[in-house]
Amino acid sequence: MLVRIMVVLAAALALAAPAAAQTRLNVAIGADVNVVEVHKALLGPGFKAMEPAVDLNVVGTGTGEPASRAIYTKIKAQADTGRKPWDLDVALVSMTVASQMVKEGLLHRFVPQMKNAALVKGAEVKEAFGVNVDGYVVPMFHNQIAIAYHPSKVAAPPKTFDELAAWVKANPGRFGYNGIKGGVSGVGFTMGWVYWKTGLYQQLTQGPVDKGKDGAIREAITALRDFNKGAVITNGNAGTLDALNRGEIWMGVVWIDQLVAWKNEGRMDQAVTPSLPAPGLPIYPLYLVVPREAA
Repeated sequence: MLVRIMVVLAAALALAAPAAAQTRLNVAIGADVNVVEVHKALLGPGFKAMEPAVDLNVVGTGTGEPASRAIYTKIKAQADTGRKPWDLDVALVSMTVASQMVKEGLLHRFVPQMKNAALVKGAEVKEAFGVNVDGYVVPMFHNQIAIAYHPSKVAAPPKTFDELAAWVKANPGRFGYNGIKGGVSGVGFTMGWVYWKTGLYQQLTQGPVDKGKDGAIREAITALRDFNKGAVITNGNAGTLDALNRGEIWMGVVWIDQLVAWKNEGRMDQAVTPSLPAPGLPIYPLYLVVPREAA
């Protein structure tokens, strides 16, 4: 999987880099520190080995949807003022922001020019939230969120959202996630809750949009607010893992890759175990994109 990511990333970055003695590419990452570090410590050096004449300037813009929104705001401002070229060459953004940028004509249709375009496939490369994104995006980091728990504290982890809600009510302050502003794992948990509470997964994910369902969604969010009274809203993805490791919480919503990385680095109790309650926890890929007026 990492080899595939490296090949696709190299192709995308190469398209953004003009021939020159030494080129600097500005890469904006709309994701948490774990994704930024992957680019700095693994993908960046790997690309440098392939393209010695290109230096990567990798910058993270925060966590969650606001991180991608910050990238959109910067690109949109440069487009509105007529600036050329723009000072971002490659970006990693959410599906929501990427679809908006395609709709507004802010992205370069770079995928057909890639040598490895055949590797870019799947339903998510064709359409995103009703927008035709074919040729504009490369999905990256198909990761999974899960609920990690301490077996010594939680003998029988909840197998369903019903069981989870009951457990949190019985154990206030022992379940944590980062809400809808602290990272995409929190967004994924929130949407999983909405799909469970409304029973409208198929319609809400595949459409068409039906305003008549807004009431059901609001009811689900209201129920989540009540649930949150017994939960801990953590300070980002790393904050959830840190609280788990210190035993401040006994269960929390985490990224699988980040949990494994922390274990491998000796930063996480090896006993902490992930589980996936039914009907599941949804997540969408981050998209690699090239701004229309990249240098």
